[in-house]
Amino acid sequence: MKTPTESRPHRFPGHRRLLPLAAVGVLVAVALAGLSFWRLQTSPAFVEVPPLAILGGRSDMSQAVGDVVLDYGDPAHKADFQRIAKGEGLNVEFVEFASTEEVFRHGLAGWPKGQDPPAGTRVPKGTTVRLTVITDTPITE
Repeated sequence: MKTPTESRPHRFPGHRRLLPLAAVGVLVAVALAGLSFWRLQTSPAFVEVPPLAILGGRSDMSQAVGDVVLDYGDPAHKADFQRIAKGEGLNVEFVEFASTEEVFRHGLAGWPKGQDPPAGTRVPKGTTVRLTVITDTPITE
């Protein structure tokens, strides 16, 4: 016949003291991971995307309705857009639309984005910013 102490599973002496220590270790690891992520986001390898159309030259098609702002670039200022982007360590790609295209005939909801990623977004250096420029004549392919 077994005594009550013999029927219990054997436990490591002091196991109750290890649990709070393990919890503190996990909290420290999570805090260090968060700090590392924050430092990456604020490091010089990341830059804030500038408002290219505002700084370089806006198209007459730019619109602001409520919280929605669609800033389009004027194609006459492509060199300015490239200079501004390069100064921030970014690349710029132009998406051209003619002001007479179908996409502009059905209200603002269907209009293309003016800039992607939007101004104020933090991105890695070397990211390509797509800027929509509006021409006055239809684009022929």
